[in-house]
Amino acid sequence: MDFSKLIDLVKQPGKVLLGLGLAGLLIIFCPHTLATRMGLMNLRASYMSWISVVTIVFLMLALVDGVSRFLHWRKAEIAKWQFADYIPSLSAGERFYLAYCLSRRQTTIFLTVIDSNASSLCEKGFMFGSSGFINNLARAYIIPPHVWKFLHQHSEWIVPSHALKIMEPQFLEFESQTRRRVI
Repeated sequence: MDFSKLIDLVKQPGKVLLGLGLAGLLIIFCPHTLATRMGLMNLRASYMSWISVVTIVFLMLALVDGVSRFLHWRKAEIAKWQFADYIPSLSAGERFYLAYCLSRRQTTIFLTVIDSNASSLCEKGFMFGSSGFINNLARAYIIPPHVWKFLHQHSEWIVPSHALKIMEPQFLEFESQTRRRVI
């Protein structure tokens, strides 16, 4: 017996497994007259124990998949609103760095290793420092994807869109300073 096809079947998403489990339930619990009309009586009589076991397995795998998806979603929602709690306490420098990243649509920013605003953003979970250094003075700080999605959706909480145009000269000055540090 080739078990690789069975393993591929078990790897299916929860929706498919749930559908297969419901099909098994239909075969097991459909009325006798309907099963006769659909031609399921021979299948049901010959393989009832196998159909029952496979149906239970598919339903349990679908349940496990559903629970893990729910827990992942819930954890992401809690983390998202933890960032919302930190936004009022952001300093002007921290807001500047986040506004710069949002205006340039980039998730990586190069800052000095001892930058206090970058360290504070790392502590709050808005970004993390890369493990390697570019040189003795600069380090790449990266905004994780889930934080980037939150910041992008709520960019007005960081800096109003009209203020981004006003801050453009500051962004250009910051870029020139950053290039000098990195090169």
